Amino acid sequence: MRILSEAHDTASGDTEKLYNGLAVPTIVIPLVMAPVEAMGHETPWMTYFIMLAFVTTGCLSAVNVFYGFKEKSLNHGNASNKLRDLINTIDMEFAKSKKDRSQATVLMQTIRLKVSQIGNQAPPVPCAPFLDTELNYGKVKSSSCPEAAIQMTLRSDYDEEEGG
Repeated sequence: MRILSEAHDTASGDTEKLYNGLAVPTIVIPLVMAPVEAMGHETPWMTYFIMLAFVTTGCLSAVNVFYGFKEKSLNHGNASNKLRDLINTIDMEFAKSKKDRSQATVLMQTIRLKVSQIGNQAPPVPCAPFLDTELNYGKVKSSSCPEAAIQMTLRSDYDEEEGG
């Protein structure tokens, strides 16, 4: 879960960079082009240059809205925070003495439900690089964490059968 939380955190940062990279020019270009248009509207080439600048602004804005980078960034951030809260809950449960802990079946069911809920609400993340760096498992070819986890589990079962 820590790996998945880090993957969502990284994806949140990446999509926020994309959002900012597309949003800032849509603000700056019109601010720069308004005075330029006022000074050079008599020359014919300036008309085409200004038109190109505003069409570029519209295209950047359309891409930003179509892909919803800001919303994806927020969703990844929320998923990362929820996973961290779940990790803290598990750590706190194990920090308790044995007699004060919840029953294992109740705890596992609660964790499964929360992970399932987070997984249903969160956008997919490419976590194969995290599996490779954190667990030294370089054979993951998946594009999403659940598929990568299944591949990793199946591969480790296969390795145990070969070795045993």
